[in-house]
Amino acid sequence: MLNNLDSYLIDKIFQRFAHWWQELTGLTNFWIAKWMYVCTAILATFLLIVWAVLTNMPTFFNSIVYLILTLVFILMIHGIFILEMKDKEFTKKHSGVINEGRINGVGRRVLGLIVTVIFLINFLYFFMDNIKLLLEIFTITYFFLQVCYFIGVYFEDCTPLPPGKSKLKKWNEKTLFKINKKMFEKEEPPGPPFW
Repeated sequence: MLNNLDSYLIDKIFQRFAHWWQELTGLTNFWIAKWMYVCTAILATFLLIVWAVLTNMPTFFNSIVYLILTLVFILMIHGIFILEMKDKEFTKKHSGVINEGRINGVGRRVLGLIVTVIFLINFLYFFMDNIKLLLEIFTITYFFLQVCYFIGVYFEDCTPLPPGKSKLKKWNEKTLFKINKKMFEKEEPPGPPFW
């Protein structure tokens, strides 16, 4: 069942959006995934700060939380560099083959889907309960961290279109051509009247 849900999500939602985005802007799905990972790293850093304020006494559990959030930050930065290489590789030699992460990443995507659903339930549970403001901020931030990571993983495993001119670039060139034509168009002096 989860494999069918995964296939539906990547084929019907993320792949279509990635192709629409690339045709519109010229930026591939790797660009979207990279910025989702940047958001994840920023949220992990914010969580480290919130957790330090929440619990001001060093314990073994706090050390584990610090370690996990630091690892999330480091892995997201590493993922950004890998996505840069993937983007350059696909742009350089796109032979119409499918992205290998599309097939090999099924387990990772399904696990991300399960974790996101668990944190959605956790988020709703904590949000309904009356708890301290910092714990609410921690829970909401962690939920958005998980969602950004989930979206990034799916966009990373989409297959980009072959390189081409985007609609925005075509529109920009057409507009600049019209502006240049108007600017450099010489006005002809009026000649003698024809009668």
